[in-house]
Amino acid sequence: MDGVVWLDTPPSATASQVPILFLQESGTPSSESFAHLATPFPKLFSFSVCYRLRLARFREESTLMSYALSDDLDNEIRMDHRMTGYKVSLRSKWAITDLKTPLRSWVHFCFTFDLGTSEWRIYLNGERREEGFFVGISGPLDSGGAFIIGQEQDSLAGGFHRDQSFSGEITELNFWGRVLDDRTIAQASPGDRPSG
Repeated sequence: MDGVVWLDTPPSATASQVPILFLQESGTPSSESFAHLATPFPKLFSFSVCYRLRLARFREESTLMSYALSDDLDNEIRMDHRMTGYKVSLRSKWAITDLKTPLRSWVHFCFTFDLGTSEWRIYLNGERREEGFFVGISGPLDSGGAFIIGQEQDSLAGGFHRDQSFSGEITELNFWGRVLDDRTIAQASPGDRPSG
């Protein structure tokens, strides 16, 4: 499969080894370039997701990750690193920003969502950069769906399009079942970054 490479490369000379997923190393867009989480995805109420990435190329939508529950519903979660800005969708409601993802540089992103208040926040390299509210979202994100890195799902774990694919590297991807505070995110971000 083109572009799916796990690398055990230390982020720096002083850091321990972390796995890095490299999608589309050749640079050729492909609907066959993705990773599928094999373990069950948990039910999420309020949550935080953080990761480091190095974007190699922009695609039309550059979908980094998506989570879907069925063929009949749109993605429950979708994160795009587009040329026009970083976008996150939760149940078809969009947090649209003009926050740019730099090409070929390691950056740290965090996204938080508070189910009680419907507030979302986006952090870049530990600094809160965007925030807002999703209108009309109620109830948790159910477990049991398909979590895909590198593609947007038009059907459950499928329906991929080459022009929506992600080209680049991702590491330190973590989900928490709570909203992380500003200080915790700032402390997690400035540590050693993958080199290259």
